[in-house]
Amino acid sequence: MIPLSLDHMVVTVSDMDRACDFYARVLGAEIVTFGAGRKAVRIGRQKLNLHDAATAALPLPAAARSRRRGRSTSAISTAA
Repeated sequence: MIPLSLDHMVVTVSDMDRACDFYARVLGAEIVTFGAGRKAVRIGRQKLNLHDAATAALPLPAAARSRRRGRSTSAISTAA
């Protein structure tokens, strides 16, 4: 089954203010504050939750948890 829409996606950013400015100014997105001061951008019916790279956003997806323990879940390997 092919999904018809997504509720939201998560983007990790290194500078929250610059990211919000970019999405609002360049893409015309609405900046939304929710939860405990978390930020998101809304473009039409789509929402991008912005996570600050300096702080851990919980809960972490399984792939991110594995990388934090030193293991990668990537299916692509560069090892020879």
